[in-house]
Amino acid sequence: MELNNRIRQLHGSETLSRRVLCGNHLGQMIHQQIRASATRFNAYTGKADRACEYCEHIGTSVTENNKHVVAVCPKYATHRRKFQQETGITVTANNYIDIMALDARKLGVASDILAKALCHMLAHIITDRGGGYQFVSVAVPLEVESNQRRPIIQASRPEREPD
Repeated sequence: MELNNRIRQLHGSETLSRRVLCGNHLGQMIHQQIRASATRFNAYTGKADRACEYCEHIGTSVTENNKHVVAVCPKYATHRRKFQQETGITVTANNYIDIMALDARKLGVASDILAKALCHMLAHIITDRGGGYQFVSVAVPLEVESNQRRPIIQASRPEREPD
């Protein structure tokens, strides 16, 4: 909510045009998912109480959510450093909303540079998670056992002769 409110305040709408959110297409899609809280991070997949696997592995227990992954998780520090080289801005939990809302004026950077660097960083983060475009949608593919894959009329039973 805080992110969407900030985007609405800055840009007049919760929907960002391609002119505003320019850059890597995968990064744009991930940005949209973050705004909708529809990412595949643990806090948004029904595993809200599960910690970030990487941070748990190194001895800390932090809930894996959007802010943690983008601004804090040590696994993605390389991508944050690249973002910092491109923009001069260090991504932290404190300026996460300003960066994600593309508040270029407050951050003191050109808006197109900020948007491109952010989309680039988000695309690399999702790629490092072992995915790409196949992880952009939160729709879960139907399992073989699901009702939608089973025929409604079972073909294994012989049909009864009409009365």
